[in-house]
Amino acid sequence: MMAMKAPTMDDQAPAMGSRIGRVALIAAGSLGAVFGIGVITGLLSAHFGRGESVEFRLVALVAGAALFAIGSAWIAYRATRALTRAAGAPTARERRNRIVLIACGALGGIIAMLLTLAGPSPLSALSNDPLPPAIAVPLALIVAVLMPVLCLYWHRRAVDEQEEAAYKLGALFGIYTYFIGAPTWWLLWRGGLAPAPDGIVIYFTIITVTGAIWLWAKYR
Repeated sequence: MMAMKAPTMDDQAPAMGSRIGRVALIAAGSLGAVFGIGVITGLLSAHFGRGESVEFRLVALVAGAALFAIGSAWIAYRATRALTRAAGAPTARERRNRIVLIACGALGGIIAMLLTLAGPSPLSALSNDPLPPAIAVPLALIVAVLMPVLCLYWHRRAVDEQEEAAYKLGALFGIYTYFIGAPTWWLLWRGGLAPAPDGIVIYFTIITVTGAIWLWAKYR
């Protein structure tokens, strides 16, 4: 009987690259779907707020945004199925992990949609436009109360040691990004060499770095 050959680093590299590629497709597809829905919501809200009649241009823009959102969601779905098949049957912890991550993604989509509806343009979710208290207070409660509960449940009941280590590595890179990037930007602004520091840009930069390192460490 022939001895089974252990996988080498060269054999593992394509599999690692495939997993990282699928995760990147899931992230890109999910963001694309949320963006497309936000554009549709913003276009319809702005149009009907002006009281204008429906025109071909509006229908074409909404249809294009809808196709983009559907296509992005389909890409994320296919990549998720491929990743799930490659990983085999999930454990109970992995199923809870996926449920929490899906719930967080859904909350993020709802928040983005409400921010878009409340603003003057389809990109209001990423701006510093003023918000009505009736929208600002509930969204702040979601972020300040519900998200910590989900995070605590995720840490205590859903993650395993490997994912926890990946998350800690991502958080380490994220906090270093803040420690170095925020004061650098602040000093350059004070020297007249950069625009004023923008809190939402800093926030998204940190979570992007944290998430990228976390996914890389988890699926490498």
